[in-house]
Amino acid sequence: MPREEDSEEGVKEKEHALAGVASMNGDEIHVRVKDITTGQEVFVALGGWDTVGVLKKRLEGKGMGGFDAQRLVHAGRILGNDETLMAAGVAKQPQVRMW
Repeated sequence: MPREEDSEEGVKEKEHALAGVASMNGDEIHVRVKDITTGQEVFVALGGWDTVGVLKKRLEGKGMGGFDAQRLVHAGRILGNDETLMAAGVAKQPQVRMW
């Protein structure tokens, strides 16, 4: 008899739970970005030494607004374009809000 967590629904729940967790394959980080005005949510894979500016360029390419119009917030503060994701703390807690 298949276990409940092996069911398709169980697998989806596990994937959802892991979606906001950094993948430490090298220094790759899977960042979850949620636009608080539209509710749109995207995932972006970056390196820990990439800057917030690189993240903004990737978001722009995914249709999440222009580079200069994006305001990214992590842990209650607005992120600067020149900060690395590691220095900003995004590598440890890869969830960012955008407006």
